[in-house]
Amino acid sequence: MGRLDYIDGERVENAALAAGSAGVLYGRSAFTRMRACMGPDGNMRLFALDGHINRTAAAARLMFGESHELRGLMFVLREWLLRAVREYVAVGGATDMCYLHFGVGPFQDASGMLKSDIGTFSSYMFVEEQPPLYGRGLYATHDPDWPRPWDILSSCKTASNYGALAQYKDNGRARVKKLGVVVPDDCAVETVLMDEYSGRVAEYGCANAGAIIGNKVHLARITRRFIGLTEQAVLVLAERHLGLKLEYDLSVEHLAEGGFSMGTAGGVVPLVWYEGKPVQPNPTIGKLQQLYLQLRHGLLPQSKAWTTVVPL
Repeated sequence: MGRLDYIDGERVENAALAAGSAGVLYGRSAFTRMRACMGPDGNMRLFALDGHINRTAAAARLMFGESHELRGLMFVLREWLLRAVREYVAVGGATDMCYLHFGVGPFQDASGMLKSDIGTFSSYMFVEEQPPLYGRGLYATHDPDWPRPWDILSSCKTASNYGALAQYKDNGRARVKKLGVVVPDDCAVETVLMDEYSGRVAEYGCANAGAIIGNKVHLARITRRFIGLTEQAVLVLAERHLGLKLEYDLSVEHLAEGGFSMGTAGGVVPLVWYEGKPVQPNPTIGKLQQLYLQLRHGLLPQSKAWTTVVPL
């Protein structure tokens, strides 16, 4: 099926709005991405729906200030997202690969350019089929000259931040290619970004970073970093279902021994190559990945808190 595009809850054709589009990057927007899937009970479930909406609202308030218009827009987004999933299923979308992207900002129209009136907001949304982006494993690289850029919006998901991080990701692909490494089709390249002040691991270009060694999950100890909803869910599963302990001391040595990524696009994905050396994935990462999928599909006790059933 093709992509379904929406502006302010209404279906449109061929909208150019997306976090990676030039109009949005040169303008400003708060955005998020989320997944929905059908569980064995026949229910379509959106993962962390209210968390995504609340996070996007918080980022929009930080960028544009509080307003009645913004509050009203965020209030109706929930129903618009549910309706988009229903329409996706109705036109034959793959129920295990439903991927949504929505954002809010002072847009003008489908071109995504900035409105002249900063107090007027619009929302964009699209839903499409998309398999997990990272496949079975990550090839990761880093360079000391690629620090994670920090500012007041670093802990938010905004289009301007996305542009900078996407460039670092492209740098990583170029570096791996220069090393003469052939990346398998079922793997992807990510860039490890370092905190420019402490030199510690901050995150990947487009995902949160962690490592499992023994009975511990090692995580980035950076207060300004973006902490994704996938990471929050994964850490609950790691503690409650696998009995793992959380340590906020993530280093490149940890990544090289048992690194993995956490994010909406890929889920839980192990590192299989890091800076020229193969990485043997820790089997516990596979267990954590399966638990995360069970959570999304409504199979765990915590699924009720983390998923929203979409009335079809």
